[in-house]
Amino acid sequence: MDDKPANLKSLVELGFTELEAEIYAYLLQNSPATGYRVANDLGKPTANTYKAIQRLFEKGAIMLSDGESRMCRAIPVKEFLRSLGRRFESNCREVEASLENLETSPDCDFVYRLRTVDQVYERLRQLLAGTEKVAVLDLFPDAAEILKTDIEAAADRGISVVLKLYRPMPVSGCAAVVTPDGNGILERWPGTWANGVFDGGSHLLSLLSRDGRHVHYAIWSANAYVSWVYHSALAQELILAATGMPAFEKDSIAMRIDSLCCSSSRDHPSLPGLEFLQSQLADYEKASARNAVDTGLVENGLRVVNNLPERR
Repeated sequence: MDDKPANLKSLVELGFTELEAEIYAYLLQNSPATGYRVANDLGKPTANTYKAIQRLFEKGAIMLSDGESRMCRAIPVKEFLRSLGRRFESNCREVEASLENLETSPDCDFVYRLRTVDQVYERLRQLLAGTEKVAVLDLFPDAAEILKTDIEAAADRGISVVLKLYRPMPVSGCAAVVTPDGNGILERWPGTWANGVFDGGSHLLSLLSRDGRHVHYAIWSANAYVSWVYHSALAQELILAATGMPAFEKDSIAMRIDSLCCSSSRDHPSLPGLEFLQSQLADYEKASARNAVDTGLVENGLRVVNNLPERR
């Protein structure tokens, strides 16, 4: 359907089939009309057209008259969309109420791909909402504007939010560094970065189209090791970028980033992601030691068996 008008693509994204979208668009301009006329004017099989008209009626997109020659009339766009929106919100509430008590599977080390722009931003919002201590974000202007309210909400509840930006932007309660070559980077990259790492334990990397409609690349993972490596790298990028700031701001912002983002000390307790990673590594070491002992026992046993005298 790539060669279809944009309005038909939008209808398909709302759940219409291609035929339903064509019929609804036709009826918006040609109501009332019989099913036979619709099929004839669109050049579609009559049986398929009647079935699509019935589905549109069930979706609340059209009205049908009584009588043998049933006339079809499209519901005006605004009226239909308002009704559709109310039904969707009601369905969402019902789904949430019916599923919210189900246990959520714990995070794991897999890397997951995200498919839509809405999915990327909603995942970033949820990660911000679940952050316990520190969120570090690397955002192009469009992404920063979209997430601004959620970022400020996280800062308001005491989360340390550190931002790497590419143009000056007021975001209250955050430590922000504007990359010195921000405009040059924006010109060189034909898209929008929306990246972040949360508590040093989970991260999301995404490159979105500049028009905000498509995902070029997007992944999310709670892999503790990879997340901590990215957290540390992004913290150092911020400290380096801060060196280009005015002298009266440079030292204070660099020290703040260092204290918020870098590894633990007596004065700065480690982040949840680092604590979890250290716990994981300790478990791996114990498991490796056990495996080494077990392997040694097996090898010694084989040597004993191999040294037994042959039977005559």
